[in-house]
Amino acid sequence: RKNSMESLPLIRTKVPGFGHASLILFGAILVSICSTFVYSFDNIEDQFRSDMGSSLSQTNLFKAFGLIGLQFTLFAGVLVDKFGPSATSLLCSIVMVGTYVGISYLRESMFWVSSSLFMVSGFAQGGCLMSSLAVAVNLKPRLSGWSVTLVSTAMSFSFGFSLIIKELYVVSFNCNDSFCWRNYFRIWAMVCGVLLIIGTVILILFFRKRDWVLLTRPRVNIQDPHQFDTDETKKSALYHSGCLVFSHPYFYSLFFGFMINVSSGIFVITNLSAMWDEYNHQESYYNMKVLVPIFFSISNSLATMGIGALSNYFHSKNILTYSKFAGLISGIFSCVYASLGALSEMQKEGSYGQESIFIILSIITAIPFGSCLVLFPTSISLTYGKTNFGKHMAMMQLGSGTIAFLTPVVSHHVHQTVQSFTYHYFAYSLLLMIAGILLFIVPNKRYHYK
Repeated sequence: RKNSMESLPLIRTKVPGFGHASLILFGAILVSICSTFVYSFDNIEDQFRSDMGSSLSQTNLFKAFGLIGLQFTLFAGVLVDKFGPSATSLLCSIVMVGTYVGISYLRESMFWVSSSLFMVSGFAQGGCLMSSLAVAVNLKPRLSGWSVTLVSTAMSFSFGFSLIIKELYVVSFNCNDSFCWRNYFRIWAMVCGVLLIIGTVILILFFRKRDWVLLTRPRVNIQDPHQFDTDETKKSALYHSGCLVFSHPYFYSLFFGFMINVSSGIFVITNLSAMWDEYNHQESYYNMKVLVPIFFSISNSLATMGIGALSNYFHSKNILTYSKFAGLISGIFSCVYASLGALSEMQKEGSYGQESIFIILSIITAIPFGSCLVLFPTSISLTYGKTNFGKHMAMMQLGSGTIAFLTPVVSHHVHQTVQSFTYHYFAYSLLLMIAGILLFIVPNKRYHYK
């Protein structure tokens, strides 16, 4: 078998120079920094609800529509694999800017139209996210692993970046009325339009996926070389890709781990304002409802960069694989959520110390959320190849897409019933521990690649 593997020809491909690859990476970063603006809606939902005359349940449903669009990236994955990340980025940029501008002009009676457009904008942002990740995983060998880390860091900061833009607008124009949410959507569309145009033009001019994919000898399943053809030079149909990943037990550990880590992050992002109100016992000079989400985003970005560097080091030294490192992080932050649950039980007494602990714990919950953007895409590309990365990554996000829709709706319903987030914290603590154990113990033995 070894001799037959060595007899397979190496696929010749161009290798981009460092300057060329860095320019492409810069374009991908510009695209990715506008890829998660959907998360910012929690910060302006009170203005939206007041201006649109919608109920709290309708507002949470609006939020859920945007999140399912962002996380359900199957269509974006197919587009990336078929037409390439540059064309997908161009299409999604136009759609995102257009939908944000369109939403800002809709009247109160057009709630369902605005919700549908918000979901389409989520699909577009998911497409930008998938496009930039597809570029990053193909440049990774040339940039020693930092391409995925830097693109993921930009994605992580996107949430905070949108809030900073909004706050600068508020300070500059003193706009705090209920209708101002419309202006926020327009300024986001304008800023993202400029960044996406520049980033997409760079990708169109300088990035060609067929040139930069890291190619080796064809990957073959040693146990049954005829069962699945994972030759990186060939694109597979969606059904074929699904057969590959969903017949592999290792994929299910990635699937569940990614779903739970994403859900925990979405839970915090979409409930930060309500979570803060549980612990805030006096008016603060600082607008903590804005500062805490921004710090959450910064923590997310720094964690993504730090985890990217650590995971690359552990992988290169054969200390921990990317998936085992993700399992370790999930286990650690299971304890963090348990601490939040215990703190929630004591919050009735109220103290400034508890508020400080809450701020720290809620901010560092961004770490497992940020790790998803580095560890899971890298595990997918290393295990199942890069040519069909978009489809494989999108299939892993089927679970996170579903849970992204359910998380704000279910968490709001439970909170309205019990008037506390205690059950949420302990539930995520348990789920993260299960995800961590699965990621750590399920081996990737079925496919052994040369």
